[in-house]
Amino acid sequence: MQGMREKTKLAILIEARDTAFSLYEKLEPFQEDVEVANMRKQALQTYTRLENQISILSGEKDPPRTVPQTVQYLEELREKLIDKLVGPNGWEPWVDIVSKCEIILNPRMRSVLGVAFCGKNRIWLNARVMEKHPDELDNTFAHELAHLIVHYKYRGTPEYKNIKNHGPEWKDVLVKMGFPDETRLSTRNMTKGLKFERKHIAVASCPCGKEFKLRRLKVKRLVRRPGMYICPDCKGALKIIKWIENNKE
Repeated sequence: MQGMREKTKLAILIEARDTAFSLYEKLEPFQEDVEVANMRKQALQTYTRLENQISILSGEKDPPRTVPQTVQYLEELREKLIDKLVGPNGWEPWVDIVSKCEIILNPRMRSVLGVAFCGKNRIWLNARVMEKHPDELDNTFAHELAHLIVHYKYRGTPEYKNIKNHGPEWKDVLVKMGFPDETRLSTRNMTKGLKFERKHIAVASCPCGKEFKLRRLKVKRLVRRPGMYICPDCKGALKIIKWIENNKE
């Protein structure tokens, strides 16, 4: 019975995928129109999403990992990469620290793939990009792990103050772990199409009566420095007049 349901679902998904692609092709002659161009974009996104679901359901592709599964995978990868540097039975002073680094998949990251907080022994990875581009996971994690290793390996030594962020020491660690020594991982194309929730928390007004919705950072700045923001028309200082309930717009 379960197999029958899966076959039926697969057939429906295939039909929906073909319909989406057909719509995408039929709208091509009219794509100069903005609305039509948006419809074609949505149709292509639907096609891609359905194709991915079909691959998973038919067994051609493994289902995506959950966040706990991804963290567990990265913890295992961390041990393998450290073993590559010091050997299965080897040890160096930094190993005990880096092998316990905290790994967090942060859904609020926007402009970078990952960040290494050396002082806190912590790595943040861009959860949204990692979900959309899982093939970048290993490379990004190794990139950030190398920063932690260099920090704890050379901390307290005379040469530490001369070590650059993506200097020879960092590149050497990355190459020994089996990854290219790329100094920058670009997210320009990877973050396209990702929507991030940005909430307004207050409304400010100026002498001419115009109202402006403010996000958290601007509210903090305005509270600390009254008059910091002005109306572009009357040039009067903005003042907070009300808070948005539950941060809902």
